[in-house]
Amino acid sequence: MSRLNIVSVLRTTPGLDEFPIYRALLALDPDLMNFDDRAYGFHATPNRLAWLARRLNRSAYARVMNTELQRHNAAARPQLLVLFKAPHLQAQTVGHARSLGAQVVVVYPDLDPRVHGDDYLQALRAADRFYFTKPNLVDFFRQVVRADAQLISPPYSRHDLSDSQPVDPQLGVVFVGHHSPGKVASLARFAAGYDGPMTVIGEGWRQQSPAVARAYSHMQMQPPLYGAAVRAVFRRAVCNLGLLMEPLQQGGC
Repeated sequence: MSRLNIVSVLRTTPGLDEFPIYRALLALDPDLMNFDDRAYGFHATPNRLAWLARRLNRSAYARVMNTELQRHNAAARPQLLVLFKAPHLQAQTVGHARSLGAQVVVVYPDLDPRVHGDDYLQALRAADRFYFTKPNLVDFFRQVVRADAQLISPPYSRHDLSDSQPVDPQLGVVFVGHHSPGKVASLARFAAGYDGPMTVIGEGWRQQSPAVARAYSHMQMQPPLYGAAVRAVFRRAVCNLGLLMEPLQQGGC
């Protein structure tokens, strides 16, 4: 029996949301070609100038990614194209893959996809299967994106489950997640009523959170961690906060 021929757009670092999907695909022992979109405009930047250059080149990165996807698909003729969010995805790429006989599956783990542009929304509508992970937004996705949008639980792995460990008093209460204005406000409210140590881990906090720093001077802020490092922190925290993201755009979700 021939092996499945699969193309995917997944970020392959353990601990990221899509890694369980990547692990599951590998378990099928397929002919798998993965495009990690961090190579196409979502890579880390060491300073503000590099961040600005990345932002200015966003359209060029998107064109390159879609061109390479289409070129590979035309040569390999995959049976399955699996995409996790992939906000650079273009509708033309989805149509091209389907015209070659591929089933196109998109998993969207975020809030309002309209923030990524109309062409991206058309790409989601053109896929064979579209899945989302927000149970509070069922009506939104089925009304705004597509009527057959299917709700699934966020992917996770048994490898991510661990027993708790003795509390590290220096960590205290822990929040792991990237900076956003709504999370700043939530953390400031929590910190105003809590007098123990707190640790915030994620992108952007140390540079962009003076409101939190003023509200609670003993809150330590650290750059992002992923995978086993995050689990190790969770296991030693007093407790772990889960904060919801605020709407991405006015009138959206």
